[in-house]
Amino acid sequence: MNDKLYIPNKINVGYQERSDTYTQKLAYIIYWDDKGVLRKETSWNSWRDKKIDNSEIENVPTEGFVLNRKAGGYSSGWNHRATYCRVYDPRGFEFEISIPNLLFILEECTSTKGKGLEGEFVYSWQGTELVLLPASSQDYKNSTDYTALQGVKVTRKDMVPGCSYTSKENEELIYLGRFDWSEMGSYYLETIKEQEEREKKEHESRYGRNRYYSSSRYNRASENRVIVEKRHIFIKEDGSYENSYRPCKYHTEKGFTKLATRNTEVAVDNYSDLLEEYHNSQYGSKPKSIVTAPKVIDFKDIDKDRSWRSELNGRFSKEVDGVITTYTIGEKRNYRDESFLGWELNGSYNYKMKDGMLVKDYTRNNDRDKAYTEDELNEMGFLEASIELESGNKVEIETYN
Repeated sequence: MNDKLYIPNKINVGYQERSDTYTQKLAYIIYWDDKGVLRKETSWNSWRDKKIDNSEIENVPTEGFVLNRKAGGYSSGWNHRATYCRVYDPRGFEFEISIPNLLFILEECTSTKGKGLEGEFVYSWQGTELVLLPASSQDYKNSTDYTALQGVKVTRKDMVPGCSYTSKENEELIYLGRFDWSEMGSYYLETIKEQEEREKKEHESRYGRNRYYSSSRYNRASENRVIVEKRHIFIKEDGSYENSYRPCKYHTEKGFTKLATRNTEVAVDNYSDLLEEYHNSQYGSKPKSIVTAPKVIDFKDIDKDRSWRSELNGRFSKEVDGVITTYTIGEKRNYRDESFLGWELNGSYNYKMKDGMLVKDYTRNNDRDKAYTEDELNEMGFLEASIELESGNKVEIETYN
């Protein structure tokens, strides 16, 4: 299911009268977090029948839960309700759980006809979704540890470069310090006020001054460029990456509220090496320029991971007026008989240096209908393009974030 479920100490149960339940009461359950805040109180109050007293219950492992019936699973026009399972709580009410939650419960314990679910359960939450959690499961043990971390924190004076920390996500991190962090992102070219003034002028020129006008506040002119800002930089102790699509060994925070505990008093032995590695990386050193070199096309170097169409490995760049356009080169085949027609160019991104920063945007490929021979492609003079960092290191342009 999930080993990062929040298990509160206390829950608050509101009710509606329902004839299709064992006790005529259907429950909406919310909880108090570690700061004493009652989560989802507004929606809870709007749902419950205030004529029925609510129940404040200690969330301790309890047995005697029984599966009752299916709920939801219909659609009538705009009104769609997902499928849920009604569950009886031995304290005298019913509530609903999701089907994935039900399947997880049935994997972990036995449901006996007439007797209900065997074992003890607690209420937990994955974000805003309630999860009934078997106390015998490994997820319960892991989530208990996760919940304990939510109630502790570190302070500014606890932030010592090189020391080890545990985050509230139960990750072991080494703190490198607060430094510049370079990353590709959306950079707004106008303020919200400038956007509103532009849209108002466009509206009046098109519809007249007396027509109703409302600003979208979502269409500010922007460009995708490298943005540099101060961040707290961490590296995972196990060296794992944050994601598989764009691997990054670093973890960043603008503050330190997501840290739970400080684990060591002194810096790790290789702290200076980790720090140097960061300052030489594309995240710790901003782009200085785009450098190019001639690239020879190897038409036998095929990307084996693409089963739907053969494509050459890597990106192939061309430069026009200081703008680097990257392409992929793939086979072009007749869709009727799969006969080979030649090679096609697929544009992907444009890169350029603007005001000392790297700017990136998508290309509009107008050349896909043409099939090229190998000789024609070789004559185009493709380049190998890299981003040169201020540290002196180079990063292949297609791997830059």
